[in-house]
Amino acid sequence: MDKRTVRNFVYNTAYKILIIIVPLLTAPYVSRVLHPNGVGIYSYTFTLATAFSLFAALGINTYGQREIAYCQQDKEKRSTIFWELVTYRFVTTTIVLIGYLVFSCFYQEYRNFLLEQAFIIVAVAFDISWYFQGVENFKIVVVRNAIIKFGTLLCIFLLVKKESDLGLYILINSGSVLLSNVIYVFKLKNEVCLVPLRKLNLKNHSAGMFGFFIPLIAVEIYSQLDKIMLGSMTIGALENGYYEQARKITAMVVSIVTSLNTVLLSRVANLYINNQKEQIIDYYKKSVRFIYLLLFPMCVGMLVISQNFTAWFFGTDYGKVATLLDLSCLLLFFMCLGNFVGVQYLSPMGMQNKMTKAYLTAAVVNFCLNLLLIPRLYSVGALIASIIAEAVSCFIQLYYFAKSEYAIPLWKPMWKYIVSALVMGVVLLGFNAILPVAGVLQTVADIVVGGVVYAACLILLREELVCMVLKAVKAKQMNRSFIK
Repeated sequence: MDKRTVRNFVYNTAYKILIIIVPLLTAPYVSRVLHPNGVGIYSYTFTLATAFSLFAALGINTYGQREIAYCQQDKEKRSTIFWELVTYRFVTTTIVLIGYLVFSCFYQEYRNFLLEQAFIIVAVAFDISWYFQGVENFKIVVVRNAIIKFGTLLCIFLLVKKESDLGLYILINSGSVLLSNVIYVFKLKNEVCLVPLRKLNLKNHSAGMFGFFIPLIAVEIYSQLDKIMLGSMTIGALENGYYEQARKITAMVVSIVTSLNTVLLSRVANLYINNQKEQIIDYYKKSVRFIYLLLFPMCVGMLVISQNFTAWFFGTDYGKVATLLDLSCLLLFFMCLGNFVGVQYLSPMGMQNKMTKAYLTAAVVNFCLNLLLIPRLYSVGALIASIIAEAVSCFIQLYYFAKSEYAIPLWKPMWKYIVSALVMGVVLLGFNAILPVAGVLQTVADIVVGGVVYAACLILLREELVCMVLKAVKAKQMNRSFIK
């Protein structure tokens, strides 16, 4: 990979880690202050606001990133596309916001909480992160969001003190989303030039945006609908609270494992438009190994530490979360592999119709299974439905990928990572049996010991990606010695 891609990957991974660190720091505190019911209400109202925000965004984020990547070197064309998409988004956000406010006023039970979540929709109008991702400038996205994240963290610890502060907690989170998006505007001065309104043609993008919007809606249906159905098909918000915390941890892991995909969407799109087939295939081979490198130890590690981790991290009220985390290991596998194909292959190459088929099929499966399983198994039923839906989506996308000229072997490189992760898991089970401590110390010890065992196994098996990194480090050290 070229230095620019590696640099952007480092920035994006750093941001993904930051996204993980902030909830890791706040979740134990928030779980105890707001209790499962408060967390459930937040999850439910946030999900509803997010659903409206999807219609405001209208698929522009991924579509815009790809279109900007196609014309990175042409500032005039880039500027025209930028202003067309921004204008489109302001119009859709205004319409959706009005609809959301009307909806909130008629929803008596959670009306105030829903109104406090409205900033999430307003923030959509100012979100231009897709532009900077399209020109492969991930630094600005990371730095600005990092500042806002730390500010949000500080506000939560200083201001949210009791269960009745739920409304304030919602305002802090939704307000931070708006602020982080507004900040992007100040960096646009030298990036794009002004384009007269008469030269803008919004119709040029309707088909393309809807091509991304439909699969996006389908994904949200089977990733968010389960929370809405849990809230409406069970008594109170308790099960939603359990489910929210488990999915939050799962989302953190997925964001790390798939961090390279976001970076490579722009790179692959640019290579595709310039007919660089061999380079694209090389990126795919390295990318899928990177995904496996992180995915399998995280799945096995989650199984090993879930009980202890849940007890000290969320508190004794959240015992059911451990069961949900155990089941989530299957969800992780299908989500990460499906994300690889969708983001790195189908999206940059304009195959949104195939994504739509996969996601809509999965959404229907998820909805039907939710109707059957939630009344019987509650949050566990919702998770099982999501696992099956993600599996359906993943296999449909893999089918299209396997038939393409860019197809690479996906199963052959997998065995070394699976063997190493299983060895790590067995060692950790024995290690925990004799470990005299529990709680935070046990989790930290498991991560350190597990990481060492996993790395040692990969080195012994001469895994290609690890060997390549070791050679690069060794060569760098030799160069330094030579210079000295």
